[in-house]
Amino acid sequence: MFVPYRPALLAVAVCWCILAQQEAAHPQSALWTNIKRELTGPNGEEYFQTQLRGAELPMLRGKVLATSSTGETRFLMLDLSGAGTAEIKLLLASGQNAASEGAEVEFMGECTDFTRSPFLLTMRAQEIRTAAP
Repeated sequence: MFVPYRPALLAVAVCWCILAQQEAAHPQSALWTNIKRELTGPNGEEYFQTQLRGAELPMLRGKVLATSSTGETRFLMLDLSGAGTAEIKLLLASGQNAASEGAEVEFMGECTDFTRSPFLLTMRAQEIRTAAP
């Protein structure tokens, strides 16, 4: 007996398997994709206030788009999605080395602020290092 929904269900199952494999292969990227989806969704502000403010995120990876400072505060502007736009402003503690523009870095940090438009998540770096290729 032919079930018309069977091919569609198979396609959905295959897509879920592919997504699961991608998440397993690139957990940092998958984590950031999920966080950004929540922050840009209709309840993004609430998500930040209840889930991210003050939370320490595990190791993420991004490309340094710019380095800057205001007074004694140094920070990096990072692109995590590969779109060429800053998504994270990473505040550096004194003694933490700033990576150069174009470098790939891995970092852990505490979420401190969020703006929806333009999108920017601010984090205080706990650990930062140059990413291995």
